[in-house]
Amino acid sequence: MDVDKINLNLVKFKKGYGKNINVFINNKKIIIKTPIIKSLNGIESNGKSKYFLRLDMNEHSKLVSFLKRIDCLTRSDDCISYLGNDDLKYINCFYYNNNTWKVKIPFKYGRFNIDIIDKEGNKLTTDQINQDNNMICHIELSNIWNFNNSYGCIWNLKKIELQN
Repeated sequence: MDVDKINLNLVKFKKGYGKNINVFINNKKIIIKTPIIKSLNGIESNGKSKYFLRLDMNEHSKLVSFLKRIDCLTRSDDCISYLGNDDLKYINCFYYNNNTWKVKIPFKYGRFNIDIIDKEGNKLTTDQINQDNNMICHIELSNIWNFNNSYGCIWNLKKIELQN
């Protein structure tokens, strides 16, 4: 879905697993398709079986604007009421100071759970992702997490289309 076509006035929050909140538009999760974008470092890890990409947002003002609107939405009274505590600290996934967007790469049972293809639709492996790649990413707003007096959006990478 193109960010220009997402009407955030239609967003609905629903209780999710544990303290998490699910976010829907017309009973569907928000999945966006980025323009051609670069990863800053390729696949990174926190050392604890959690993997992510940091996407360079310097040339993507529309996407940055959309993420800022999502930030505002998740700080709204509607969202806070689901969290049940208005003293929580919001943690961004978009880092304004260096214009990067951190998206999670689902990893379970020792493998990545994303589709990676080239321009012709051929399947690729995560070994072929590096900081020099131009890519189009399909990214889902998985949920809003709530833990340890903090909360924020989890954006999961669903698919990567390598362009070079």
